[in-house]
Amino acid sequence: MSMNCLRKHVGNEKGTTIVMVAVSMAALLSMAALAIDLGMLFDSRSEAQRAADSAALAGASTFQTALPANELVDTARARATHYAGSNRVHGTMVQAGEVAVDVFQDEGRVRATVRRRAIPLWFARMFGVKQADVGAVAAAQVIQSGTAECIAPLMIPDWWVDSNLDGKYTAGEYYDPVVTGYGMAYRDPGQPGFVYVATQGLYYGDVGRQVTLKTGSPSAAMNPGWYFPIRLGNNTGADDYRTDLGQACPPRTLSIGDLVYSEPGAMQGPTKQAMQDRIAQDPNARWEGAKIVNSAFGGGSGDGSPRILNIPLFNPTKQIPSGTSAPMEVHNLGSFFMESINGSGDIIGRWLNVRGVPDDCMKKGNCRRNLQALRLVE
Repeated sequence: MSMNCLRKHVGNEKGTTIVMVAVSMAALLSMAALAIDLGMLFDSRSEAQRAADSAALAGASTFQTALPANELVDTARARATHYAGSNRVHGTMVQAGEVAVDVFQDEGRVRATVRRRAIPLWFARMFGVKQADVGAVAAAQVIQSGTAECIAPLMIPDWWVDSNLDGKYTAGEYYDPVVTGYGMAYRDPGQPGFVYVATQGLYYGDVGRQVTLKTGSPSAAMNPGWYFPIRLGNNTGADDYRTDLGQACPPRTLSIGDLVYSEPGAMQGPTKQAMQDRIAQDPNARWEGAKIVNSAFGGGSGDGSPRILNIPLFNPTKQIPSGTSAPMEVHNLGSFFMESINGSGDIIGRWLNVRGVPDDCMKKGNCRRNLQALRLVE
C-alpha cells in the first residue's frame, strides 16, 4: 500500500471515530438526563409511600380509641386523610383529593392510597414524555398484644365475679383474665356478667366503665398499708413515685407475666400533686356519653392526653401486699382516662383499650384482646 493511500485510510478512521464518540456522548448524556428524571420520580414515590404509611397507621389507630362503633369509619377516614396531608410529595403538601381511604371495620384494618398526578419531567421531554404519575398504597391493622408502654406507677385488681359485692376477693369467686378480666366481653349486654345499672349506662368491652385507680381511704383498701402504688424499676419512695406518676409517658414497658413491686403507704400528697399536674395540661377534657370530649389533644378526642394512664392489673385471687413491698405478677394491662381525684386521693378513671406494642404474644400465649397494637400489613 502506498504512503498516500495509508494516510487517506487513517484519516477516514479518525473521522469515523469522531462521529462514534459524538454519538456515544449524546447517548450517555441522554441516559444521564433520564436518570435524573427517574431519580426524582423514585424520590417522589418514596415520599408518597411515607404519606400512605402514616395515613394507614393513623386511620387504624382509630380502632384503639373509645369511639362508638358508628363513628369509627368516618373518623378513621378523616384521621388518615389528615395525616397524609402532613406529608410532602415532590415539594408540595399532599391534598385531600390525592388520598383514598378504605376502612374494613370488622378487621380493624385501614388501607390508604396516595397518588400525585402530572409530576413535570425535565429531560424526558426530549422523548415526548412531559409528565408522570406516582402513587403508593399502605394498609395497617390493629392486632392483639401482651405488652404496653408508658406505664404509670399504679396497679389495681383485675375484674373477677364479686358474688358478695364486698369489693374484696372471697375464696371460690370466679376469675379468669381472658374471661372476666377488664376489657373482655363478659359484662357486655347479653353476656353472663351483664348487670344493668341505669345510672351507669351500657358498656362494651368495659370501655367507659368507671374504675377506682387508687384509693386514699384505709377503709376502702383491699389490704391495710397498700393503696395500689407500685415501684417502677429501681425507683422507690414518695419522691420517685410522684415523679413517675406525673409524667405523661413514664419510660417503662411491661408485659403480661412481668413482676413489679408494690410501694407501701397511702401516698396521698404525691398522688394529688402528680394528678393535678396532669389535669392542668388538659383541664377541659371530660367523659361524655361514650368518649372523651373537649380535650386539648388529638383534635378534641383525647388521643395523647396526659390524663390517660396505662397501668398493670394483678390477679385478685392472690395474696395482697400490706405494709411491705412485695412482688406482684402482671395479669392484665389497662388504659384509663383520669376523670377526677377527690380530697382523699381517690383517682376515678374510665376504662379504655390499651395501645399495645407489637410483640410475640401469640408464641408466649399472653395476648389480650384489649391490648391493641398497630402494624403495617401492606
